[in-house]
Amino acid sequence: MTENGASETDELRGVEGGQWRVETQSSHYIFDLDAGTVTRHPGLGAPSTINDTARPLRAIERCRVGETGAWTMRSDGGYTDPVDFYWQVSTEIRSINCINGQSE
Repeated sequence: MTENGASETDELRGVEGGQWRVETQSSHYIFDLDAGTVTRHPGLGAPSTINDTARPLRAIERCRVGETGAWTMRSDGGYTDPVDFYWQVSTEIRSINCINGQSE
């Protein structure tokens, strides 16, 4: 447990449940594993991307402290979003913290 009561982990696999803040070198991401979404929040100087909104999480390929992250998100499949899914590759992950008091 951290000072503020949040749980920390070295890796997310997608089966944990709860809401998690994944802090990277240049941005942070909120994984809501109960709702099945991920949202990117760009840091200072980080460019905005198409993934800066809550997207349905498809799969976590890699989300481990000390490595770059990689996960996919489903698109809405509509006319304005004709791709099947989006990839997100993050900068190096610095920390992973549970932000809703649950970690199991």
